[in-house]
Amino acid sequence: MEMRPGENVRYLCPQTLVSTPDGEPADVFFRVCRPQRGVRVTVSADGIVLTEKKLKRVNPGEMEHIRISTSVQGKTVTVDVAKEESA
Repeated sequence: MEMRPGENVRYLCPQTLVSTPDGEPADVFFRVCRPQRGVRVTVSADGIVLTEKKLKRVNPGEMEHIRISTSVQGKTVTVDVAKEESA
């Protein structure tokens, strides 16, 4: 699977993941483009949301990470960091 940076994500590591049938978890590391407070990290594969994580703040100088399952069926996995919508 190809890993692609989405909204407010500068780059990802690793850039590719191998899909495994047992769904072994993998950590995806990334840096954001600009600092923000109250954000939600969303990982999606071909438009289907795989996992989400809320963070109080993100900063370009800090490496962030999120854990995903490698049992994902899709060609492209995208990581987005967007401002949390207030209710």
